[in-house]
Amino acid sequence: MKLLDLLGLSGGPERDREDESDTIRRIAAELEALPDDAARRVAALAFLLGRVAWVDRKVTEEEADAMVRIVAERAGLSRAQATLAVEIARTRARLHGATDNFLVARELGATIDRDEKRAILDALFAVAAADGSVSTIEANEIRLIADTLGLEHDDYIAMRSRWRDRLAVLRDPSKPPPGDSGEGGTR
Repeated sequence: MKLLDLLGLSGGPERDREDESDTIRRIAAELEALPDDAARRVAALAFLLGRVAWVDRKVTEEEADAMVRIVAERAGLSRAQATLAVEIARTRARLHGATDNFLVARELGATIDRDEKRAILDALFAVAAADGSVSTIEANEIRLIADTLGLEHDDYIAMRSRWRDRLAVLRDPSKPPPGDSGEGGTR
C-alpha cells in the first residue's frame, strides 16, 4: 500500500486524472516509490500535523509552512514532496478528522518507540505554535493524540512544558506572543 492509498486518494480507474498537472503526477510517483513502512509513517505524521493545525477550523500559513518543513526534515523528502503529502493530509484531516485521527494515531503508536512518539509530540506542538500561540483546543488535541499513541501523561506534560511560553492559557493577554520562529518554546 502506497502513500496516496494510505491517504485515501489513490483514485483508481474511475478517477479523472486529466486535471492533474505533470508536477503533481511526478511528485506523486516519487512518493509512491517510498517503501511501504516509510510511506505509512509519512502519511501518519502529515495527517496528525494536519489534524492539530485544523482543530481550530483554520490552518494559518505559518502552520502550513511548519508542517511542510517538519515532514520534509523527518521523512527526508524534498519540499515539493512534503508539500504534496501535507496538502493531501490536510484535506483528509478536514474531511475525516475525528475517526481517522484515532485510527492513524493508534496504528502509528503500535509501530514506533517512545522516543519517536515524543518527537511526534514535539512536532505537533511546533505546528500549533507556528502562529505564535498554542491554543487550548490545540493543546487538548495534542493530548488526545499522545494518549492514542500510547504515551504516558508525564510524557505529554514534559513536552507541553517545553512549549509553555507559547501556551495561550499561560500567557499574559496584555503581552504580545513570543516571536514566531516556529522553532519551539522554552527549551
